[in-house]
Amino acid sequence: MRCGRVVRAAVTVLFCALVGTLLAGCDTKSSAARSAARTYLDSIASASKPALAKLAQLTATNNPAALRTAGDLLAGATRRITIIDVDAPAPASAPKDIADPVVVENTFADFTKVGVRYRLAGKIYQGSVVLAHPQAQVARDPANWRVVMPLTGSIAWPQPGFLDITTADIYLDGTRIVRTPANNSDDDDATVQPLYPAVYKVQQRLDPYYASAVTSVAVTARSVAPPKQPLLPTSTTRTVLTKQVWAQFAACDTADPVYCPVYALVAHNNPGAGGQGWWLGLTKKPRLKLSNDGKITLSSGTFRYRDHTGTHEMDFDASGTWGLDSDSWKPSVFEIEAEQ
Repeated sequence: MRCGRVVRAAVTVLFCALVGTLLAGCDTKSSAARSAARTYLDSIASASKPALAKLAQLTATNNPAALRTAGDLLAGATRRITIIDVDAPAPASAPKDIADPVVVENTFADFTKVGVRYRLAGKIYQGSVVLAHPQAQVARDPANWRVVMPLTGSIAWPQPGFLDITTADIYLDGTRIVRTPANNSDDDDATVQPLYPAVYKVQQRLDPYYASAVTSVAVTARSVAPPKQPLLPTSTTRTVLTKQVWAQFAACDTADPVYCPVYALVAHNNPGAGGQGWWLGLTKKPRLKLSNDGKITLSSGTFRYRDHTGTHEMDFDASGTWGLDSDSWKPSVFEIEAEQ
């Protein structure tokens, strides 16, 4: 009888010890995953050179070049995240819970999801990462865990139309972004540059003739809407157009002045005018205004001309249009018409 009690007691002790060992192992594995996640998230928040190196070391994806670019862009961000808290790890399936599956289940083990709350630009956001470790490595060491679903978002740049020839280049903190729908054949996640949560300075440019204003965009761990950034003519554009406008007046002093903006005024009012040597130049240069919407305005100008009755002066205003020439890809003055 006493022997039976001893056996039962021994079995109970062994069972409890086994359960305790398993629970301790689970706790150790969970702690290791959470520790690795915290290191990863702190690296995003820091974005120092050592932190970015650690970020690359902790991440395993099938597109490492895109994440290296994301790290470089993070270094130039104007504001970064502050970690508020990191949730307890929870089991995750693979590859269902992995947005960018790098690896198959027979390579990595113990897929684990860790939630995070962070603050960015005065607002609080939630996100998550998925970690796993190579099957050949032990789970209790945080150094063995890798992030297989990173904490990244993107800017949802629109897919350009088939005949859209004026698609601008996109710059983040002065760096041209190559991975956009405009530069790829497929409109999917692989064609869009991933970005770590941060505030970035964004500009669109069609160098050297058009550029938008620089706008700050807060990117979270999801796709965010692009800023509204109308393209405006640059100083280079205004210089090119100004030269073209005055070149049209230079055409007045030619044998065939049909492209002279004021020739129609002279020919209409003075049928005998317009022969060789009729143009005597501008005596008062008009004020020139180039509008962003493609309008040209010339006001309060005066020119001198000669006809069979003598030498005369005429006041004039003029208007015209300009735009991007589809053949030369340069700003061009399309027409200028003068009126008295």
